[in-house]
Amino acid sequence: AMAKGTRSRSPSSEHAKTQAAPTQPAPALVKTKEQVAPSQCAMKTKSLLKEYFVGGDFKEATRSLEEIIGVGSDGDVARGSAVVEASVLLVLEMKDAEVKKLDGVILYLVSERRLHGEALKKGLKEPLEFISDIQIDAPRAGELFCVLLSSWLNKSSDVNDPFSVYALFADHSRLPSNADEILAHTLAKISSDTTKEDVAAIDNVQRRLLPPPTKLRDEDGIKELIE
Repeated sequence: AMAKGTRSRSPSSEHAKTQAAPTQPAPALVKTKEQVAPSQCAMKTKSLLKEYFVGGDFKEATRSLEEIIGVGSDGDVARGSAVVEASVLLVLEMKDAEVKKLDGVILYLVSERRLHGEALKKGLKEPLEFISDIQIDAPRAGELFCVLLSSWLNKSSDVNDPFSVYALFADHSRLPSNADEILAHTLAKISSDTTKEDVAAIDNVQRRLLPPPTKLRDEDGIKELIE
């Protein structure tokens, strides 16, 4: 009788287990916590990086940025691009040491798949757009921007394709007045070989920057600009 009783209760107990199983989506709650607005991402990023630049720990800095971006949850590209944009705008008015530190942080995040290549490209658009204005107060901003851009395009497997550098300029609705020089110097850092594609890309940027009556640089002039 005891055995029968045990048998008769076991289906209901199994049913109870299966009913209880769906109540365990804890990871979703963790991801939701990380979903902050891009504007908050920017403020947090600047605060974290300033602390890191004055002697903070690399692992702590990258882990904190990973949490802000929250790859794998909704809006991770928007948050990632906000992190990139804020960090680039911050270091363009700083020195080589801070630029080098940021370079290492971003490359690490991309290599560990904690920052999407698409977020990296989007995050570079606003710094590119305002680079001429930034250079008024920070004359080396263009040079530092080229250092970061060439490094991320050259060393990051997620964004290292032959067209990504051109896409950044081609897809941009508002380019700075010195966009052709920035593109040229970036290409020079990526590769010592000047290709016809390089010349065509810079020529295309110049056509967008200059009014129709203005004479553009010829091919030799563009090659000289790159070299």
